[in-house]
Order: sequence, then C-alpha cells, then structure tokens
Amino acid sequence: MFKILFSPITIGRLELKNRIVMPAMATNLTEFGQISQRLVDFYQARARGGAAAIFVLSVPIFMKSELASFRELWGIDMPTVHSDDYLPELEKLIQPLKSAGARVGIQLVHMGNQGIKGMTGTGVVAPSAVPSLISKDKPTPLTREEIRHLVDQFTDAALRCRAVGYDMVELHGAHGYLISNFLSPYFNNRQDEYGGSLENRARFPSEIISGIKSKTGDSLVVGIRINGSDNIPGGTTVQDAAAIATYLERSGADYISVSGGVYGSAKATVPPMMEEKCCYVSLASEIKQSLSVPVIVAGRINTPDMAEEILQRGDADMIGMARPLVADPDFPLKAAAGHANDIRKCVACNQGCIDQINKTILPGKGDDQDNSLTCLVNPEAGKEKALHPHPTSDRKKILVVGGGPAGMRFAVVAAQCGHEVTLMEKSNSLGGQLKLAASIPYRQDMAEVTAYLAYEMKRLNVRVITGKKVNRETIEAYQPDKVVIATGANPILPALKNPDIKTATAWEVLRGDDFPEKNILIVGGGSVGLETALFIAKTGRRITIIEQTNHFGADMGPISRFYLRSKLNRFDISYKKSARFIKIENKVVILQEDDSRTLLENIELIIFSIGAAPDNALAKELSETDYQPLVIGDALKPGNALQAIGAAHRAATEI
Repeated sequence: MFKILFSPITIGRLELKNRIVMPAMATNLTEFGQISQRLVDFYQARARGGAAAIFVLSVPIFMKSELASFRELWGIDMPTVHSDDYLPELEKLIQPLKSAGARVGIQLVHMGNQGIKGMTGTGVVAPSAVPSLISKDKPTPLTREEIRHLVDQFTDAALRCRAVGYDMVELHGAHGYLISNFLSPYFNNRQDEYGGSLENRARFPSEIISGIKSKTGDSLVVGIRINGSDNIPGGTTVQDAAAIATYLERSGADYISVSGGVYGSAKATVPPMMEEKCCYVSLASEIKQSLSVPVIVAGRINTPDMAEEILQRGDADMIGMARPLVADPDFPLKAAAGHANDIRKCVACNQGCIDQINKTILPGKGDDQDNSLTCLVNPEAGKEKALHPHPTSDRKKILVVGGGPAGMRFAVVAAQCGHEVTLMEKSNSLGGQLKLAASIPYRQDMAEVTAYLAYEMKRLNVRVITGKKVNRETIEAYQPDKVVIATGANPILPALKNPDIKTATAWEVLRGDDFPEKNILIVGGGSVGLETALFIAKTGRRITIIEQTNHFGADMGPISRFYLRSKLNRFDISYKKSARFIKIENKVVILQEDDSRTLLENIELIIFSIGAAPDNALAKELSETDYQPLVIGDALKPGNALQAIGAAHRAATEI
C-alpha cells in the first residue's frame, strides 16, 4: 500500500529497511547525565514499532565540568561525548535497539550563540559577536585556533560513538546552534576563510565531516541536519541551503536532513498545530535537486499517506518522524500491515513534548512534577513499563459517567485491561472540551483526539450511550462494580447583581451560541481567553482582553503562545495586563489597574474566561452510598487535556 515508504534504502554503506527515521529530540529522560532505563524503554518501543533508524540523543561536546554548569543553570540532564568516560553510558542504548531491528544514530551538537554563560566555561561563543534572537548574551567570536579545536572535538566525539557501536553520526547544523551560526549570513559576518561566501560559511561543518570520514571511511555513516531556511530576515535562504548542501556532500556527507528555523524565528523549530502540515517539504525538495545523497525531511508529517506522497513526488528520500513516533511507536508496523486507521496521530499540540521540556528549561516554569517527555494522545510515552495496560485477573463491570477526554481515555485503557466498560454521556456527542478546542481556528486537529478515542472504544467493544443523563437511579439499575465520574467542569461566571451589560462564558461562545454584539470585553487572558478572541475576531469585532496577572497566555507553551499572538495581532484587539474586573455600573465596566481604576464604556458583551469549577454533584451524592466513585479529570480538579488524559490513563491501569 505504501510501496516507497516501506522499500529499503542505502545510506553510505548502511541499508535501512524502510524510509522512516526518528530524528533526535529532547526527552528529559536521562538522569544526572546517565542513560535511564526509561530512556532505553522509550527508544526500544520505537525500534520494535518498525522505525528503520533512530537517533537516540543530541549530545554536546562539552567537558564534564562544563556539563555540570549546563545542568545547574538549565536544569537539564544529558550525557556528553567529550571523553571516553561517558562511553559506557552511551553504549547502553545500542544493543536494545539493534536487537529490536533498528539502526542506531546519535547527534552531535554545540549550542553556539544559543548557549548561556557558564555552559562552555568560557562564555557563549559563535562565529561572530551576534547574539541569538532571544538571548542577551553577546557571544565571543571564535578564533581560527578555536575553530580547529572544535573540528577536532567533533571528530573525536564521532570516533567514540563508532567505537561503541553507533551506525550513524549526525551533526546538528540547524536551528541556530553553532554549525547553523556558521552557515547563516545573519549570524556569521566573519571576513576570513570561515565567513562571507557560501563555500566559506560551509567550511566549518565541511572540515568536521571530512575529518570524520578520513578516520572512519565507510565504517560510519555521517550526515548533517541543516536549515532549509532560518525563517528570519537576512538569514539562510533555501537557495543558500541548496548551495551549502553541495559543499557538505563533497566533503563526504552521506545524507542531508532538512529542517528550519532558529530560536525566535517566525516559524518555530518544533512546528505547532498552527503551522501547516509538511511545512519543510518544499525546502527539502529544492535542496534535493542539487544532491545525489539521500535527503531526509520532517515537520508535521503525521500519516503514512503524506509520507508516501512526498516520496512519490521525489521531494525527499526519507521521512523524519519524531513526534509522530512519540504519539504511536507502532506507526510503521500499523502502516505496513495496512492498518493506517489504527495509528494514533500526533496533533502537534506540543503540550507533552517540547512544552513539557520547557517547563524545566525556562526560569520559573519548573515545579515538583516529572517534567520529562509525555504525550497528549499517548500517556505511555516515557513511561512505557509503568503505564502500559496489562490484562487483569479481576474483571470488573465499570460504568464511566462522562464522555470527555478523561472519561474516554479511562474507558479505552480499562477495556484494554479486560474490564467490561460502559460509558454514558449526557450530551449527544463525545469529546467534551476537546470539541470546544477543535472549534478554534487553526486547532481543528484536536478533533483527531476525540475521533481516535471513539474509534478505540468501538474497536474494544466499549458500550457507549450518548444523550443519557446519569443519576443515582441510573447507577443502581446498572449495578456496576465500579463507577468512574468524569463529568468534567463548569465554567465560572461571576454572580453580578442586575448587570446591564450582556455576559457569557468563553465556553458558550466557542460552542457556537449566538452573540451578535460588536464591542466585546474578554476577562481572562489565559489560553482559553486568547483563543476565544481569535474565534470571534474574524467577524470584525472590537475586542479588549484583560488579564489580572502580568502575562498573557501564561498557561501555554512559548511556541504555541507565539503563534497565537501572531495570529491575534492581525485584528483590532487591545490588551490590558495587571488589570482586574471590578463591576458593572451604569453600563460602564470598572477595572482595577495598579493603584487606579479604569472605566470602559460602550462594552456590549463581557466574556468571562476565568477558570472552571468541578462538576462533581453526582460524585458527592454517590459518596454517601455503597458506590464509592472514582473521580477523574476536571470533575476532580480542572486542568488541561494533557493532565486529564494522563491521569485518567494511570487511574485505569491501577483500578
């Protein structure tokens, strides 16, 4: 069915069994610079799932003391390849993956101007004194001697990786890291042999590749990931990248992997749901025309049909899938067997992957929770052994009340464990708040989450009854062994005395209730408030958003927030932060801003997006009976879909 996708391909001396490659990605699954069993389990599941090659880590070439500074300042644990001392750790990943049928690669990186002081012991370094778009640290330009030393460091690191059994080594030359700095005319304004012309800008990675190849020959596949475009004014263009790629091929590169963007660019390095699917394919296609070595492309390619079409057109030779294989490690096996409908699709929400990692990286975002990788649609990711459903010897008759994300996920996992499950939902359709999320412009892919869970419930013979409001009598008639309350939450609407301005909740607006008013105030500038503004802005309304804290979209990941704000900036929207709604008086809205009060006149509709309260009336009623309910999701504590689905999955494995 997917003839090219599952045909073999040769890279250098290495034959891959199909065209699916898992690029290196951040996971936070290492522990104090050591390979954890969770990381081994994570990648082994993807190897068993049929990926032809897996790049297990992006490892820095820092010294041990420098890595300690990196960990202390950023809160990230990662191994390094600076010395032989770390080889026993890096070796732990090889045999489990090879025995599962995958070729194993590793990526080598230096942070360049996207580093931080203390990370390299000597401060931030780059080809020129041009800081990254989001950093205040002006880098120190590298001397020729320092560049030659870095070439040797990269070369020695590659030799160590070959020594312990890695099949492939990839240089990280994309996303604004050091090699990418050299390639970019924005970040590289050197006047020596490492700057200026395309050939000179490509000299640093070319010397690394040729240095590795001169010492390894055909015994190690060496590739490089580059930006097809920096996506910034004055940065690397696709025409630049195509020419640079030819120099890299001449130096001995066995393949070119194409991505795009730098920290702070118009298009993100980890494209979110608001970015178009296959967003880097056109770049790869243009670059491929100049090359004879294979080209890999990634970027929101989440179905085998998309992948096959890219290969058939000749836009690339292989497909990079990181997040899609997080979402479903068995993606390749399912596609090859003709069961594409069974694939659990990545929806590019970024909540469980890069946003979760950024909780650790960004100052003030960390907490006491596990901030390692997980996944909205696959809570088992990163916890393959702890959260995998196992058949039960104590089969129960379970009634799940509520067909939102938590209730649906619980029903699926409980059925996988072998329980007899019935789900009842009071509305006429499933999805709960996922339906509201899918109604927002550029977030339609959230409907895929509901569709997949519904598909799985049907496949697992979960009995689903919609349009059924459950009460105590319903439960007593059904006589379940266990009742699970997943009734969600209700939006908070302040009790206003005789309001003379119309009010509504964000949920009412998003579900399509009719509100023709033109001059609108949204109270609450979190993700729901901002997304509600986007939902109604296209109709030409005049909108003011107030947020009582100092930050809009504080509950969002930085990438998704950046994209959402860029969409909102196209419309007539005013923002007031550190502003609190006080009251309505004589058709005037009164706000508290710092030490003064502000009056907003001519407001016709106030939309409140100030949180939700658990809908747990049934749970409280049942707590007084023999049916001691298990309360999950927003019915227990309102949160986001990632939290609700993850907690429901865990609860179902423990029942």
